[in-house]
Amino acid sequence: MSTIASSSTLRRDTTPISAMFVMISAAQDHEKSAGIRTVDKEFSFPATGKSGGVFTSALLQVLNEISKPTAREETISWMQFMERLRTIIHEKGFKNQVPQLTCSVEMNVHEPFTIFPKFDDTTKGDNKKKKNKQQRRQRAILIAINYVDQPPAWRLTGCHNDLKNVKSYLTEHHGFDERDMAILMDDGKHAPPTKANILMAFELMTMHSDPGDVVFLHYSGHGQQYEDKDGDEIDGKDESMLPCDFTKNGPLLDDHVYEKLVLPMKKGVHVVSLVDSCHSGTVLDLPFVIQVGEKHMRRSTRKLLRGLTKEEQEADDDFDSKLLTDRQVEMRKLSALPFRESFSASTRQLSDSKADPTVDHIASLLVLHSDTNIWSS
Repeated sequence: MSTIASSSTLRRDTTPISAMFVMISAAQDHEKSAGIRTVDKEFSFPATGKSGGVFTSALLQVLNEISKPTAREETISWMQFMERLRTIIHEKGFKNQVPQLTCSVEMNVHEPFTIFPKFDDTTKGDNKKKKNKQQRRQRAILIAINYVDQPPAWRLTGCHNDLKNVKSYLTEHHGFDERDMAILMDDGKHAPPTKANILMAFELMTMHSDPGDVVFLHYSGHGQQYEDKDGDEIDGKDESMLPCDFTKNGPLLDDHVYEKLVLPMKKGVHVVSLVDSCHSGTVLDLPFVIQVGEKHMRRSTRKLLRGLTKEEQEADDDFDSKLLTDRQVEMRKLSALPFRESFSASTRQLSDSKADPTVDHIASLLVLHSDTNIWSS
C-alpha cells in the first residue's frame, strides 16, 4: 500500500477522518464525464454488457491489464496508473476529461499501486495471533442509475452495465462475496437507488465495517453542482450524486456523503470509491487531491480543513473518532444479521413506511427480515 505522510491526517473542523479513503473519479468538479460507448468493441476487457461509461470501462481495462499473469511481475505507481487511465480515455476521443484521485491522507503517489491493501500476516499485540484472509471482510455498495422513470433528457443507457462489469471484476479478481454486496439499481429487480436507500446503505456499511475490513463503493449515474449553503466550499458549489428520486427528494450532496459515510467509518477500515459521474472530483469531500501531471498530492480547496502535526496526531490516538450517536449504538445492538440481509430488510421496511429520507427513521426500521430477494443478480 502507498506510503502515508506522518503528519498528513486531517480534521474537518475538529473531527478527523478515521478510515482510509481513496477515491478515483471520472472528472474534476467543473468537468462533465464522457457519455456512453460500446465497451465490448472499444475496450479490451471481458464486458458483460454492450455499453458503459467511458471512465468505468477504461478503469476496468487498466485493472485487467495489470492483473494479467504477464504483468504481475511488473509494478506501476499510483501516478502511472492514473496516467494510463487518462491515456485510454483520451484515445477514445475524450481529450478534455481528466480523472482525479482524492484521499483522506497524503498518499505518496509514486509508491506501487494496489487497488486493495494486502493482508497482514499477523496482528500486533501480546497475543500475536495469526490474522488470516477469512478474518478480513470485503463488502461493496454498487449503485447504478439509468433514470428509467425520468424524462428522456435525463435517461442514461450504460450505468447498469457499468455495475455488472464492476461486480464481475470484484468477484472474479478479488473474491468478493455477493452476499456482502448492496446493489442499488433502477431495473425493477434490485433495491431502487433512492436517496433514502443510498443513505441507508452508507450508514449500515459504517455500522458493519470493522478495523481491517475493505469497503468498495461504485457509483454510476448523474452528478450535479449546487449552490453551497453552509459556506464550506471555496468555489461556492456542492458536488452531488443524483438518486433516482432526485426530482422529488433532492440530490445527495457531498455534505450528506461525508456525514453518513466518510466521517463515521471506523479507523482501520480501507475504503475504495470509483465515481463515474459529472462534477465528481470531490464528491466525498476528501482533503487531499492530485490530478494527472502533478507530482504530489495537495490540499483540497475546502475551507473547513486543518492539518494535524505529528505531535497532535500522537496526542489524538485515544480520540473517539467513531462519534457514534445513541441511535447508532442502538443500531449496532439490533443488527445481528449480515450486511446484505440487514440492508435488504431495512430498505423494505423503509419502502413500506414511505418515509421521508431527510428524517431519521433508521432505528425504528431495524426489525430485520431476510425474506427479500432484491440482492439477486
